[in-house]
Amino acid sequence: IIRVPLSKFGGLPKLFVDATEIHFNKVPLSTKRAQIIHIINNGNGTISGTIEVNEDWLEIVPDKFDGEIEATVWVNGEKAREGLREAEITVFSNGGIYKIPVSSNFFAGEVKRIVMMDGHNNIEANGKIIYVYPSMFINKDYFRRYVHFRFIGEELGAKVTYDGKYINYFLEGKTLKLKINSKEAIVNGEKTKSHSPAYLFNEKYPVVPLRFVVESLGASLMNIEDKFIVEYP
Repeated sequence: IIRVPLSKFGGLPKLFVDATEIHFNKVPLSTKRAQIIHIINNGNGTISGTIEVNEDWLEIVPDKFDGEIEATVWVNGEKAREGLREAEITVFSNGGIYKIPVSSNFFAGEVKRIVMMDGHNNIEANGKIIYVYPSMFINKDYFRRYVHFRFIGEELGAKVTYDGKYINYFLEGKTLKLKINSKEAIVNGEKTKSHSPAYLFNEKYPVVPLRFVVESLGASLMNIEDKFIVEYP
């Protein structure tokens, strides 16, 4: 008997997905929202497979993979009815099978919506075009997108204050406090840290990390091609 080590065949793939459940907050019936999940190989060898969803209001792209990927999970309000809905994502791979429960609450009410692109000062905010300076940009020290502190809060309906040291957001019972040049933050009274600090752009304009602020206030952030879309609730 000749025993050939498994490593000669590329090792043994093992599936790992960075989400056990996915919960979407309120999703308007007139739009759709997205989250990213990571599908990776937790062993040796090459992992490949397919992804399926069991409800027509749930979509995922790509639905096939060969190697580690980021997959976008969409909930599509136009294909759902109002109320709480549940679904499931199933990942089939040569390294195993993984199931992810999904829940989302659809509603017919009004939604705040902001559409931005890197380097563009004119943005679409709640059906109108406004000018914002500085435009959304990527800070290469932190690899995070930044926006002007005031407009991102006010267009979501928040009250925003700034005293030269602290930025405060108040939105329907949710609070966020950021300190200039610090990663420290207070979200709904709890101390935490962001991956990158608020700071003064060109030593003059307060800017904040987009995703951290948006998600701390209960809004969602989607990336569709070159557009970044913020929606609340």
